Amino acid sequence: MIDITAAGFDAGVRYEDRVPLDMVGVALTAPEDWVVVGSPDLIERVGRPSKPEDLLALPCVETRIGDNSHFDWELGNGDEMIRLPVRGPVCANETELAVGAALEGAGFAYCLPRRITDEVSMGMLDIVLPEWASQGPSFMIYYPSRRQPPPGLRQLIDIIRAREGLTPVQVGRAQPRNHIPRLFWRWRNSQRWSSGGTYGIRFQ
Repeated sequence: MIDITAAGFDAGVRYEDRVPLDMVGVALTAPEDWVVVGSPDLIERVGRPSKPEDLLALPCVETRIGDNSHFDWELGNGDEMIRLPVRGPVCANETELAVGAALEGAGFAYCLPRRITDEVSMGMLDIVLPEWASQGPSFMIYYPSRRQPPPGLRQLIDIIRAREGLTPVQVGRAQPRNHIPRLFWRWRNSQRWSSGGTYGIRFQ
């Protein structure tokens, strides 16, 4: 993963649980559920799963996260959450690759509903096990706690939060993430983020 300070970036974007504790994180969207999708051709060929465990015997697009490890799909929430080490013919570390493989019928994919809205409406993909949708860690924009953020970063945060229907937050010198209110911690994927990587932001 990228060290934004060493690389000269003003800020970065990661999942909430991967933001370093000495950074200040600001929520950019409300949490969203993750779902499993498959193409109609795939469902006709291998069948529709009726329970999460069925996916263990079906072809899936495996998910690789930023540290190069495999991510077990999480279905359900709270005490009912199930983690599944799914396997299949394709492994993807980008949402676009996973969705593309699902569209080709290579396997079921794990993604955010907002990313596949058009594909679902056009009948190209179908959400399976919708009752097992799982809320995962948020996406966050983060920056060093010991540095005053540039004005452009504040404007970017305000624009994204407004677009997502969230209220403005004060961005400035703040305590590290393990000392700040929960309000600063939440963000969730928009449409084209990778699975656990880091995105650096630099203002000129």
